[in-house]
Amino acid sequence: MRGMRVQAKGFARMALFALAMLMLLVAIWMCAGKAYAADSAGEASPDALQAASSAEPFSTDTAPQLLQTAAKAAAPKVTYRVRYQYKKWESWKKNGQLAGKAGSKKTINGLSLKVKGVKGLAGGIKYAVKEVGAGWQAWKANGKVAGGGNGSGIEAFRAKLTGKLAKKYHVYYRVQMQGSGWQTWRFNAQVAGTPAKGSRIIGLEVNLVPKNAKSFKARTGWVSIVNFSNLGSPQANYSALNSVISSKRMTIVNIKTNLKVAHALKPNSNKVVNATGRKIVVTDNGSGLFTNDSTAAKYTNLVRLTIRGGLWRNANIAACNASGHSLIRLSFASNIELLDFTIKDGYQNHAVELIACKDVNVCNVKLLASGKCPSDCTNDQLQIDLADHVAAPSVPAKLCNGTPSKNFFVYQSTFKGARGLGCNWAYANAKHCKASNYHSNIVIKNCIITGKTSEALSVFNTKSATIEGNTIKTYAPLDRDAYSVGCHVAYMDGSGPASSASNVISIGNNVVYGGRQAIYVYTHNDSAFGTVYVYGLTATNLGYGTK
Repeated sequence: MRGMRVQAKGFARMALFALAMLMLLVAIWMCAGKAYAADSAGEASPDALQAASSAEPFSTDTAPQLLQTAAKAAAPKVTYRVRYQYKKWESWKKNGQLAGKAGSKKTINGLSLKVKGVKGLAGGIKYAVKEVGAGWQAWKANGKVAGGGNGSGIEAFRAKLTGKLAKKYHVYYRVQMQGSGWQTWRFNAQVAGTPAKGSRIIGLEVNLVPKNAKSFKARTGWVSIVNFSNLGSPQANYSALNSVISSKRMTIVNIKTNLKVAHALKPNSNKVVNATGRKIVVTDNGSGLFTNDSTAAKYTNLVRLTIRGGLWRNANIAACNASGHSLIRLSFASNIELLDFTIKDGYQNHAVELIACKDVNVCNVKLLASGKCPSDCTNDQLQIDLADHVAAPSVPAKLCNGTPSKNFFVYQSTFKGARGLGCNWAYANAKHCKASNYHSNIVIKNCIITGKTSEALSVFNTKSATIEGNTIKTYAPLDRDAYSVGCHVAYMDGSGPASSASNVISIGNNVVYGGRQAIYVYTHNDSAFGTVYVYGLTATNLGYGTK
């Protein structure tokens, strides 16, 4: 009997253990099923995966792999490889892996892409490159080599999907540029890189992403995708949209409808705002549309912001004309891209003001002033500024240390204002009129720049600049004296940089219409310019006379 009781107790323990194991397996099966269902519906967000990984043994790195195995098994994969200048091909990479040597001096002069695992989806991938000193090459497809035509390196890249594959997936990609770092993510034939700048690509990442996905896993972390539509009121739009772009997460925002927003949006780093074909209006006429709150006198307060496409404006241009605001005002920022959009604003405001910024691309934008323009107005539609309390009063006083701007590339854009485009100086603060406060490496190419009551283009306290292939025209009357110059380049009062062959001002192949002079290059201090080239000039002194 005693032996039977012992045996019964043993069976009971085994039964309890078996029941516990069964319950554990059911629980695991249910959690995995929920995670898989969410992933299949495009809902596998970083937040959900973080919650799933909060219990051992998962981590944020391994949880996506374990929970999404079934979904990934059926998904197509993009593979790609790159070739260094005069070197062999790298091995094939796939699904967001790094191709190239990030941070190195090795530039890419050839690349190839393919899509694998496409079942029941006819189609493939096409891609094109632009080499330095040449135009865009023809589209290549499905593993054929793009690049290598002149051996000078690739400065721009774009890719797109074809056939039924393009109806189900997007192709996302980003590049690292020589000397300026990683750009933000592009997709579906958007241009990555900087055409005509001469900077070369040294790194490439490519991902295929389902069209209904709300995020995707990149090499450096999750990227959120937000498709934003009108919520009904300017305040509701502002609150929701600002919450998205002010977050710390890497985010791509696609604006799907016309919008009104109540106040200026405050983007955080690693943001893309796509607004192509949309009109965005700010109803608070004195607040602007984009701004940031810098907390340190460093270029890293805001890093990697792209604003692409759309018509941006105030609700009432006449009402805000004297407010002295800027529709886009950014300070102490780097890797900023302003692409393919139009801003309409008043003459007495800046459409875009960039204060103590570096590595900035402004390409194919139109900044157009309208309304009343006072006869003595000098406000630029695009102002490149330094951190000074008078020149840039929006910057907190503790950060006004005279930090200049550098590495600007302004290309194929139109500026129409009291002054079209200007590089500003600390005109009321001798403390910031020194060599360390001078802007550098400002490139302005193939633009149309117009001034109504001031110079069309002023480049003040800038030690190195390229002004090439532009049409520059001022309508300022002769009684405006120096303000009637078409293209005004000057070292202003104070002390400037020592004369150096590396400090080059190059003014070439421009068509310039001026009043007192078409082009005026002058130093108001004891410092001489390094090297100045003026060539290929078509110049006209309009001489409008006095009013």
